[in-house]
Amino acid sequence: MRGRLDALRRPSRVRPRRWTPCRLILQNYWLFDYQEFHFADGRLVLRGANSSGKSTVLTSAITLVLDGDKRRELLDSFGSGARNVPYYLLGANDATPESDFYHEERTGYIALEFEQGSPQRFCTIGLGLRARRTEGGGNTDVESWFFVIEDQRRIGIDFELHAGDPHKTPLTRIQLRDLLGNRNKSATRNADYRDAVNRALFGFADTEQLRSLLRTIVQLRSPKLNKDTKPSDVCDILTESLRPLDEGLLGRVSQVIEDIDTCQDQLATLTRNLKLVEEVDRMLGDYLRDVAQKDAVRYRRAAAELVGLEKSFASLEERITQQAATLEVVEGELAELDRREQGDTERRRTLQQNEAYAGQEELVRSEQVLTRASGLSTQAEGALRETTERLEQDLVQAAALT
Repeated sequence: MRGRLDALRRPSRVRPRRWTPCRLILQNYWLFDYQEFHFADGRLVLRGANSSGKSTVLTSAITLVLDGDKRRELLDSFGSGARNVPYYLLGANDATPESDFYHEERTGYIALEFEQGSPQRFCTIGLGLRARRTEGGGNTDVESWFFVIEDQRRIGIDFELHAGDPHKTPLTRIQLRDLLGNRNKSATRNADYRDAVNRALFGFADTEQLRSLLRTIVQLRSPKLNKDTKPSDVCDILTESLRPLDEGLLGRVSQVIEDIDTCQDQLATLTRNLKLVEEVDRMLGDYLRDVAQKDAVRYRRAAAELVGLEKSFASLEERITQQAATLEVVEGELAELDRREQGDTERRRTLQQNEAYAGQEELVRSEQVLTRASGLSTQAEGALRETTERLEQDLVQAAALT
């Protein structure tokens, strides 16, 4: 069996980062002069017949050595309170020296050793108990002291809890305190011991959390857990054992939750706004497409009208060119008629002045020629005026087209 335990505890095995129990040591406690119980990966199985001491070992480890609380109801896994610390040290009140289990005076030790991590570290917690029978079998006072060993020294390996004499006289409180020195914690009050155990092993924010944990463990160690315990009771016990959250952490978590809610609200708002924007974008796209189609139709019509106007403008330019040529011809004819009229006028004046040629016939012919010339001049002026009017109308139309 010891070989199996050593194999489980070999240094090459990966060890957990948290503290786990590895040895329970009982010295001068009940029927045990000195006994070590070795844990395997923090686990211990106790087997034996009735009254062989299984419950005694269990209650010494859970929870006596963890907080030093010596109340009767905590020393019996059944909760009956039938036995107490004086019994486990001295025997029953009515026992005699002839009884199987009787001590007049006795000093005992209970220690629980923990290990942690790799490289392997050790921490041992424990308490010393001293009792002496009183005359008449009255209540027996129990002196107790406590210790927490953190300098890596181990009981039974680096030092013993007895003086080393043949009788293995247990160390007194003063002797143990001097042996442990200032590097380890020694206490005489349960509250100081719980604080030291909490700091060394558990790290709760306060010792009340440790006490809640121990109350939960006491409930769970009961051999008849399902007799009077309801699921709701188990839930209450486990809830009470939970470590309260740090106020700062709760504040940060609450802020994060509020930020998440705010982000979700903003996301919902943005999603709604996005849908509205998409709807507006769709409607605006439809509107712009409709406007573009109408503008395209108008553009095509305007382009067709422009082509027609360009053709009309070209036709008007051609007509203006023709009218200008006609006007130039008419002006040439008019100038020629003016010269002829002036020549006829000069000849008439000359004839009128010359008596030799002052005949009636010549005068008549001259008047006829003058009349025709005047008529042609009037026609030419009318044609010029008509041509000028048409030219001006064509120019107005061309200006309107441009």
